[in-house]
Amino acid sequence: LDLKIVAEGVEQVDQFELVKQMGIRCVQGYLVSRPETSSRVGNKVLKSNMNHIASTGTSVWLPESS
Repeated sequence: LDLKIVAEGVEQVDQFELVKQMGIRCVQGYLVSRPETSSRVGNKVLKSNMNHIASTGTSVWLPESS
């Protein structure tokens, strides 16, 4: 079926590591970002030059080491 899976509710790095081990490449949750308006998300994407994420959906976000 070639479905893309999104792990929702990822709030901690250990949860992120678990879904990575499961082969899930897309996550959403407070670990990535608090809820945002669509215009703020658009501005962040444009300012960060991340257009490829929106168009391909293939990027992987890795949290910075603490």
